[in-house]
Formats: sequence, structure tokens, C-alpha cells
Amino acid sequence: MVRRFSEYLAIFDPRTEALEPKAFPRNRAIPPPRILTDDELARLMAACRSVSPDYPERAGFLTPLVGLLASTGMRSGEALRLDISDADLAQGILHIRRTKFRKDRLVPVHSSTLTVLREYARHRD
Repeated sequence: MVRRFSEYLAIFDPRTEALEPKAFPRNRAIPPPRILTDDELARLMAACRSVSPDYPERAGFLTPLVGLLASTGMRSGEALRLDISDADLAQGILHIRRTKFRKDRLVPVHSSTLTVLREYARHRD
């Protein structure tokens, strides 16, 4: 970011020095996934419930979404692409389409998560 900013600044201020390409090596390392503790997840869910007092539908969407991500391990993009036809709420199975590697898969849902999803579906409809 610093390198790019200095290149941009050099356009407007010729006194700006060019940075040595190896001065700030690029770090492409992917950080390891962070698994939340039960307490952290509870605090996150509480924050979701109170995220927008003026727009309660937002909390009604975020809270089940975070719970679904936490209980299934799905990627956020997978969960956001779910459609009503992808959820078998009777059997407790989600059909995930177009995953990271363009595959489809079935994800079983825990009974507690299924209860919340059913309630969300009733409220949404």
C-alpha cells in the first residue's frame, strides 16, 4: 500500500522518492482460519441482534446468517447465494451450489440451526 501511494504521490510531487522494490516485500500468505470461542460467538450473535435498531429486518437476517456460518463452516459467499430451493428444511439439508471450486455439495444442518432457519423462513415469508 505504501509503495502504491508513493507511486501515486510522485505524479503530483516530483520530490517523492521511488521506493526500492524489495523495501516492502509482498506478503501473499493466507492467514489461518480463526475459530471463535463459544463466548466470542455469543458476543457476535448479540451484536448482530442489536446491529440496527431502526431496521430490525437487518438483525433478523444477520443473526441467522452468522449462526449458519458458525454451525456449518460454510463460506460466506456460499451462504449468501442460498436460495429457498437450496434449503430442504424438512430433511435438514442445504444444497450448496457453485462452491469455491465450482462444485456442488450437500451440507447437513444441526437441529438447533434448522429450528432457527425455519423461523427465519416463516418470518421472511
